Amino acid sequence: AEGHAEGTQLTENCHAWRSTEDEREKKFAPIIAEDRTPLKPFVREKLEKDAKRNWDIFYRNHQDKFFKDRHYLEKEYPMLATEKVTMLEAGCGVGNTFFPLLEANPNLKVHCCDCSPRAISIIKEDKAYDEQRV
Repeated sequence: AEGHAEGTQLTENCHAWRSTEDEREKKFAPIIAEDRTPLKPFVREKLEKDAKRNWDIFYRNHQDKFFKDRHYLEKEYPMLATEKVTMLEAGCGVGNTFFPLLEANPNLKVHCCDCSPRAISIIKEDKAYDEQRV
C-alpha cells in the first residue's frame, strides 16, 4: 500500500527475522542440551582475551566502513528520536547505532562501551562526537 509506513514494514521484517531465529533455536536446542560441559577456565579466558584483540584488529582493518549506520531505529523506536532520553549501548562498536540517533534527537544522551579500545578511539575521532552527549 502506498500509505504503508516504513516503520511498520521494519517491524514486520523484524518479526520475520525473529521467526527465523526461533526456528534455528528449535533446531539446535537438542544439540545444546546434550553438551553441558563447561569451558575450561583457560579456554574461557583465552576466548575473552582474543575477542578484544580480534575486534581491535577488525577495526584497524575496517575503521568505521564495515557496518552501515542504523538510520531505521528512529522510525522503529520513535521515543529515541523525539524524547529526552539517556541510552546505554553495550558493545557499541564505532557508533553505527547511536550516531544516527544523536543526529535525529538533540535531546538524546548516550552512554556506550565496547571491548575494543580502537573502536572507542574511532568514536572519539568522529566529527559527530560530542563529549557532552556521548
